Amino acid sequence: MMQTILTAIAEGNLRMGMETMEHNSELKNAMKRVCRLEEELSATLNESEKELLEKLGDSQAEANQSDSQQSFINGFRLGALVIMEVFAGRDGLVLGNEEG
Repeated sequence: MMQTILTAIAEGNLRMGMETMEHNSELKNAMKRVCRLEEELSATLNESEKELLEKLGDSQAEANQSDSQQSFINGFRLGALVIMEVFAGRDGLVLGNEEG
C-alpha cells in the first residue's frame, strides 16, 4: 500500500538524502572524488593528524546537514507562499471578475 506524502513525512519515511544520489551522476562523481582524495590524504598523515582530519570531516558534515535542513525549510516555506499567492489571485482568472 502506498503512503501519502504527508503520512510519509509524519512517520519519517520520506527519503530526501543521499539515498537518491544514484540519479544524480554529478553528485555521485563528486562524492567519489572526495573519498579518493580523503584516502590519499589519510595515507600521508600520522594518527594525530588523521584524528584531526576526521573531526574536520564530522564538523563539515554537521554544518552541511544543518544547511540542508534550513534550505529544505526555506524551500518549503517558499512553496507554501507561492500556493497562497496562487489561491489569493484565483478570482482574477475567472472571466467577469475585475480582481487579478
